[in-house]
Amino acid sequence: MKPMYLKEEEIPQSVLEKEKEIITEQVKEMNKPAEVLEGIIKGKLEKYKKEVCLLDQLWIKDDSKTIQSLINEYIAKIGENIIVKRFVIYEI
Repeated sequence: MKPMYLKEEEIPQSVLEKEKEIITEQVKEMNKPAEVLEGIIKGKLEKYKKEVCLLDQLWIKDDSKTIQSLINEYIAKIGENIIVKRFVIYEI
């Protein structure tokens, strides 16, 4: 997975608005009540946030854990605070 942001708070509002517009256009074709459509849009937007944020992504070796929960486990194990400030993606 290729995260673009470290955490959810770093996603610019303009990106979220653009993604919401895209999702809204996709959902308009469904013939469902407005409340249901709002729930679908909200759910898809949350899924998008989890896909583009490193700390919310699933750990590749155990998909029952997120990166943040893995960090929390190591904090408990070693007793030191661990803070991820940035990351780099290398591609070949």
